[in-house]
Amino acid sequence: MNSPTLSQPTRNIPHKLLGADQPATPLTIRLPAAGQRDPVFCMKRGWYYRQARLGRLRIISLREKGAKRGVSLICTDDVCDLLEKISRGEV
Repeated sequence: MNSPTLSQPTRNIPHKLLGADQPATPLTIRLPAAGQRDPVFCMKRGWYYRQARLGRLRIISLREKGAKRGVSLICTDDVCDLLEKISRGEV
């Protein structure tokens, strides 16, 4: 097993931003709890809701039939695409 070196990231970063030899990131992440930041992009829950309301991002809601609560997921590729557009000034 290789230990991280200075040239390798020590945390998971979306695979679209890295080469193929870097650690994989999950396809989706859970929407962070209120007041928390997600571990991959360090964005708050409100940021994701705002981007979804503006139509820039999709939030996937999974809930069993009849259940009051479920899980909200965000596609990491969608977030990467949005961050790239923001960095280029397209959004």
